[in-house]
Amino acid sequence: TSRLLSIFQEDPGMIDGRIRTPLYFRHFRVNGRTFLIGSSKASFVCELLDDGTLKDVAALSSTTMFAYACHWTPPQSYVDAYYKQFPQIKPRNADEPLVGRNSPINTRDLGGVLWVDRNGDGQTQEDEYSFYPQAEKLSMGYWGTASRNLTLHAFVQQDNRWQILRITPNGFDAKGTPNYPTLGQAIEQGLTPIAANMRGFQSAIIDRFDRVIINSDPDMLGIAPDGSKLWQMDNPWLGVHGSHKAPLPEVGVMQGNLYFLGAAALDNKSDLLMTNSNHGRFFLMTSDGVYVDELFRDVRQSRVFDNQTIGGEPFGGYFGKAEDNGKYYLHAGNYRLYEIQHVDTIQRIAGSMDVTVEKLKVAAQRQREKMQQEKQDNLATVAWMAKPPKIDGMDREWSKEQISWDNAGQYKTEIKLGFDAENLYVHAAIRSDISPWING
Repeated sequence: TSRLLSIFQEDPGMIDGRIRTPLYFRHFRVNGRTFLIGSSKASFVCELLDDGTLKDVAALSSTTMFAYACHWTPPQSYVDAYYKQFPQIKPRNADEPLVGRNSPINTRDLGGVLWVDRNGDGQTQEDEYSFYPQAEKLSMGYWGTASRNLTLHAFVQQDNRWQILRITPNGFDAKGTPNYPTLGQAIEQGLTPIAANMRGFQSAIIDRFDRVIINSDPDMLGIAPDGSKLWQMDNPWLGVHGSHKAPLPEVGVMQGNLYFLGAAALDNKSDLLMTNSNHGRFFLMTSDGVYVDELFRDVRQSRVFDNQTIGGEPFGGYFGKAEDNGKYYLHAGNYRLYEIQHVDTIQRIAGSMDVTVEKLKVAAQRQREKMQQEKQDNLATVAWMAKPPKIDGMDREWSKEQISWDNAGQYKTEIKLGFDAENLYVHAAIRSDISPWING
């Protein structure tokens, strides 16, 4: 059973109603107060009030993504603050738009913006925004960075190197607002260089050990609080557009990761993380870099929609651990709620292995020999057919010559070819119920 506890907003939206409710919230409780830490194209801090409504407290993003999150029409308070900070790009002619995708509000590399509700009214005012254009490239990732408490996180690129920005409030001010510094003060207090390379990233999350896990390309990265690289995991075909180039799915190979749906305590060494992916597969891994499992079908494999199919572009959802019973739950697929079972069977295997140069050479040679044995000539026999075959799915009239194909043991297919003076004929026998080759 369920019971309605609160309605956050009668008219959904953050920042004077200009930004859609974030894709994801984490809860943080302090001094008897409950804060919701939201992430999407910006990071948000909201307070859950006694009447069940949400009050905006702070927001952090790049200037471009902030405007994008507002559908290019941010609050007037932001427009005034933005052009006061950047008067050189303000339109001079009255017929030139101040807002909109094709306006100067969409100017890249102007750094970030931090809004803090300094007067405590939950609304934005011009003097509550702070900018820092000296740090031109500030990013939250396309899908946001999920902080775990009131310390907000972002990434700043300087000299082609990414660094972590942490913005921590110094307690609370007289109005009860988290006492954040300005954006410039926070950056000048120091950044943490990341000792790893990434071409780009879509999202990030902070675990309860303050490790930063970055959904980046070509590898997912686990970064220690001091910026050192703890681990990396293959993460090709990142995000929506990367997934369009991905091959058919293989077990244990992540594709199209979008963002983290949550971090739930696993043991005394790590949290359990879950990501959603553009083709509908959800991936589980630990925050110290162990791949665990995957859930749900790849939407390219089947048109069967049941409880094992979420579908493509599965934006939204939440993964977490219940405080009362210790069970793990996933909310996804609009109104579906899943219990993730058998998490308690995950066990760590301790030990070591001796790897030498000679052993690596032997392993490489064995791999080459195996690949040579498995290599097949790229030749196919196309048989002449005296009369057109009956198109009924049967192969009685076809030559016995066939091509056998599979993808790492999956989607086994046997193909026969024939031709006459008019046509080329193809007979394909699909040996898998989940093969994308199946018609119907």
